[in-house]
Amino acid sequence: MAMLSDLVKSGTWALVQMAIGFAIGLGVTGSAGFAVLIAISAGSIGSFAYWLHQRLWKTYAKW
Repeated sequence: MAMLSDLVKSGTWALVQMAIGFAIGLGVTGSAGFAVLIAISAGSIGSFAYWLHQRLWKTYAKW
């Protein structure tokens, strides 16, 4: 169940991250096409890294 929760949390974070990436990409490049590419790339990579970080943290951080 914890893994499902982590995936849902990562998914919602991906949406937020992609929206921010799109806005910044559009502002910097002025191109919606490039902004979408930036948003999808950064959002996917960042979300996977976040999910992996959460899994490793729960496994190894025994405070």
